[in-house]
Amino acid sequence: MKIALLFVLGLIGVAAAMAVEPKATSLEGKYEAVARGKSVLGLEVQSTRNGFDVSFSAANEDGSGAAPDGGGAGKLNARGELEFGFEDSFGNKGRGVLKRSGKGFFVTMELTTTEDPRAAVHYGERRLKRLATRAPKTR
Repeated sequence: MKIALLFVLGLIGVAAAMAVEPKATSLEGKYEAVARGKSVLGLEVQSTRNGFDVSFSAANEDGSGAAPDGGGAGKLNARGELEFGFEDSFGNKGRGVLKRSGKGFFVTMELTTTEDPRAAVHYGERRLKRLATRAPKTR
Protein backbone atom coordinates (compact mmCIF):
# COMPACT_ATOMS: atom_id res chain seq x y z
CA MET A 1 0.00 0.00 0.00
CA LYS A 2 2.79 2.43 0.93
CA ILE A 3 4.64 1.68 -2.31
CA ALA A 4 1.53 2.35 -4.39
CA LEU A 5 0.93 5.62 -2.54
CA LEU A 6 4.55 6.71 -3.04
CA PHE A 7 4.30 5.82 -6.73
CA VAL A 8 1.12 7.87 -7.17
CA LEU A 9 2.61 10.82 -5.29
CA GLY A 10 5.73 10.57 -7.46
CA LEU A 11 3.63 10.67 -10.63
CA ILE A 12 1.71 13.68 -9.34
CA GLY A 13 5.00 15.45 -8.58
CA VAL A 14 6.38 14.75 -12.06
CA ALA A 15 3.15 15.92 -13.71
CA ALA A 16 3.14 19.11 -11.63
CA ALA A 17 6.77 19.85 -12.51
CA MET A 18 6.05 19.34 -16.19
CA ALA A 19 3.03 21.64 -16.02
CA VAL A 20 4.99 24.44 -14.31
CA GLU A 21 8.15 24.27 -16.43
CA PRO A 22 7.61 25.81 -19.90
CA LYS A 23 8.69 23.76 -22.88
CA ALA A 24 12.38 24.58 -23.26
CA THR A 25 12.54 24.50 -27.04
CA SER A 26 9.39 26.53 -27.69
CA LEU A 27 11.32 29.77 -28.25
CA GLU A 28 14.31 28.38 -30.14
CA GLY A 29 14.70 29.66 -33.67
CA LYS A 30 15.46 32.59 -35.92
CA TYR A 31 13.35 35.73 -35.88
CA GLU A 32 13.13 38.99 -37.76
CA ALA A 33 11.44 42.22 -36.79
CA VAL A 34 8.16 42.88 -38.54
CA ALA A 35 7.94 46.37 -40.09
CA ARG A 36 9.22 49.12 -37.83
CA GLY A 37 10.22 51.98 -40.03
CA LYS A 38 13.72 51.74 -41.42
CA SER A 39 15.32 49.57 -38.70
CA VAL A 40 15.69 45.80 -39.13
CA LEU A 41 16.42 43.37 -36.28
CA GLY A 42 17.41 39.71 -36.59
CA LEU A 43 17.40 37.50 -33.51
CA GLU A 44 18.52 33.89 -33.01
CA VAL A 45 17.81 31.73 -29.96
CA GLN A 46 19.52 28.41 -29.24
CA SER A 47 19.11 26.19 -26.21
CA THR A 48 22.14 25.25 -24.16
CA ARG A 49 22.72 22.92 -21.25
CA ASN A 50 22.02 25.76 -18.78
CA GLY A 51 19.45 27.87 -20.61
CA PHE A 52 19.61 29.75 -23.90
CA ASP A 53 22.07 31.72 -26.01
CA VAL A 54 20.64 34.77 -27.75
CA SER A 55 22.37 36.58 -30.62
CA PHE A 56 21.16 39.52 -32.68
CA SER A 57 22.06 42.04 -35.32
CA ALA A 58 20.36 45.30 -36.18
CA ALA A 59 20.74 47.85 -38.95
CA ASN A 60 18.93 50.51 -40.90
CA GLU A 61 17.55 49.25 -44.21
CA ASP A 62 19.50 51.91 -46.12
CA GLY A 63 22.79 50.99 -44.40
CA SER A 64 23.13 54.32 -42.59
CA GLY A 65 23.86 54.78 -38.90
CA ALA A 66 24.97 52.32 -36.27
CA ALA A 67 24.56 48.59 -36.90
CA PRO A 68 25.03 46.78 -33.60
CA ASP A 69 25.29 43.05 -33.17
CA GLY A 70 25.68 41.14 -29.98
CA GLY A 71 24.25 38.56 -27.69
CA GLY A 72 24.05 37.02 -24.28
CA ALA A 73 22.55 34.25 -22.20
CA GLY A 74 19.15 33.76 -20.68
CA LYS A 75 16.66 31.51 -18.94
CA LEU A 76 12.93 30.94 -19.03
CA ASN A 77 10.91 32.61 -16.31
CA ALA A 78 7.77 31.16 -14.67
CA ARG A 79 5.58 32.66 -17.45
CA GLY A 80 7.52 30.88 -20.20
CA GLU A 81 9.24 34.07 -21.36
CA LEU A 82 12.94 34.11 -22.16
CA GLU A 83 14.74 36.70 -20.03
CA PHE A 84 18.28 37.45 -21.17
CA GLY A 85 21.14 39.86 -20.71
CA PHE A 86 23.13 41.15 -23.67
CA GLU A 87 26.09 43.22 -24.76
CA ASP A 88 26.34 44.75 -28.23
CA SER A 89 29.32 45.54 -30.44
CA PHE A 90 29.24 49.19 -29.29
CA GLY A 91 29.82 48.23 -25.63
CA ASN A 92 26.20 48.84 -24.62
CA LYS A 93 24.67 46.40 -22.15
CA GLY A 94 21.08 45.60 -21.46
CA ARG A 95 18.37 43.10 -20.76
CA GLY A 96 15.65 41.64 -22.88
CA VAL A 97 12.53 39.50 -22.82
CA LEU A 98 11.31 37.30 -25.69
CA LYS A 99 7.72 36.12 -25.38
CA ARG A 100 5.00 34.47 -27.38
CA SER A 101 1.73 36.32 -27.69
CA GLY A 102 -1.01 34.43 -29.46
CA LYS A 103 0.46 33.32 -32.77
CA GLY A 104 3.18 35.98 -32.72
CA PHE A 105 6.34 36.83 -30.84
CA PHE A 106 7.57 40.02 -29.18
CA VAL A 107 10.99 41.03 -27.94
CA THR A 108 11.71 43.94 -25.62
CA MET A 109 15.34 45.01 -25.37
CA GLU A 110 16.37 47.87 -23.13
CA LEU A 111 19.79 49.30 -22.39
CA THR A 112 21.02 49.36 -18.81
CA THR A 113 24.50 50.72 -19.64
CA THR A 114 25.00 53.02 -22.63
CA GLU A 115 28.52 53.39 -23.98
CA ASP A 116 27.51 54.55 -27.47
CA PRO A 117 24.01 56.03 -27.82
CA ARG A 118 23.98 55.74 -31.64
CA ALA A 119 22.86 52.10 -31.33
CA ALA A 120 19.94 52.91 -28.99
CA VAL A 121 17.49 53.46 -31.88
CA HIS A 122 17.46 49.70 -32.50
CA TYR A 123 16.17 48.76 -29.04
CA GLY A 124 12.71 48.83 -27.49
CA GLU A 125 9.73 46.57 -28.11
CA ARG A 126 9.51 44.83 -31.47
CA ARG A 127 7.03 42.42 -33.01
CA LEU A 128 8.87 39.45 -34.52
CA LYS A 129 8.07 36.80 -37.04
CA ARG A 130 9.69 33.41 -36.72
CA LEU A 131 11.70 32.51 -39.80
CA ALA A 132 12.79 29.05 -38.66
CA THR A 133 12.73 26.84 -35.63
CA ARG A 134 15.91 25.22 -34.40
CA ALA A 135 17.89 23.11 -36.84
CA PRO A 136 17.73 19.34 -36.36
CA LYS A 137 20.59 17.96 -34.29
CA THR A 138 23.18 15.95 -36.18
CA ARG A 139 24.81 12.83 -34.84
